[in-house]
Amino acid sequence: MLVGRPFQSWVVVVAFGVVGSLWGCAGSVEQSEAAEAVPVLPVSDRKATPVSPVAPIYPRSAVERGTEGWVQLEFTVSVTGVVMNPRVIKSMPLGGTFDDAALHAIRQWKYKPQLKNGVAIETPGMRVKLSFKHADQ
Repeated sequence: MLVGRPFQSWVVVVAFGVVGSLWGCAGSVEQSEAAEAVPVLPVSDRKATPVSPVAPIYPRSAVERGTEGWVQLEFTVSVTGVVMNPRVIKSMPLGGTFDDAALHAIRQWKYKPQLKNGVAIETPGMRVKLSFKHADQ
């Protein structure tokens, strides 16, 4: 029975198209369908990229009901790489089953901030989609 165990199998879809492994997490990063080829930036410029994502905890009530779903979040990355003002854009199932778990997790993520001409800048409008799936499926 999965009740009381942390959510162990998860996928993070990063809307800006980063593809690769997450450090120390049992998951993967997939390129969003909407993402195109990532343009080559000058050495002094860089997109904000996650460096220490935190896996969300699967809500006990969702485990007990066998519910799966996802949450799309929008937030700002500060000049120090901290996630600020996260909010839920969309989620399934409706009713917010996974919203609190997703918000709690994303608030703990750390990023390499975006660089413009070698200077860290705040990056509003960042989007991440966290999917909640049972480990045994």
